[in-house]
Amino acid sequence: MSPDTWIWLALGAVVVTMLAIDLVLFDRAGTASMGEAVAWSVGWFAVGLGVTGVVWWWSGPGAGGEYLAGYLIERSLSIDNVFIFAVIMSAFSVPQTERSRVLLWGIAGALVLRVIFIFAGIEMLERFAWTAYLLGMLLIATGLRMARHSGGQDPNPLACVFEEGPGDRIEGADLPELTTGIVNAN
Repeated sequence: MSPDTWIWLALGAVVVTMLAIDLVLFDRAGTASMGEAVAWSVGWFAVGLGVTGVVWWWSGPGAGGEYLAGYLIERSLSIDNVFIFAVIMSAFSVPQTERSRVLLWGIAGALVLRVIFIFAGIEMLERFAWTAYLLGMLLIATGLRMARHSGGQDPNPLACVFEEGPGDRIEGADLPELTTGIVNAN
């Protein structure tokens, strides 16, 4: 096996080990206290930052800086997921006792789908380079559609999932109520 293969296998083993630690050591059956959730979050953030040193040592300061920038961007983009989780769980009336299990399977499914879509996208773009133009046009069309939207029917065809009844949408004012189960876990 080539050294690159060993590096990818080692990375995969590390990721699986970290997931096992998180899923086994962190009591998913109950609700976490705010302090416990903060401690786990800070711990995993520190691990992510620590990987910067490994990348820096292994591949140099350029790669270390690129990793750090990518990690911090991904971390900041993931914060909005807390609100999305709260809205979805509220919309589907997921009981508080089941939320950690639903969240676990949702995240696991998202990780698997992300890997599938990344590799499928890479393959598609390598075999059919012109698909990049199609994806670009789709993004431009979506952006224009969103910019022109001025009320009335929601431009998002999936928005009906979050409807409670005819005309009764979950509005932004409900967010504090929706996030209570996540923020005040006890």
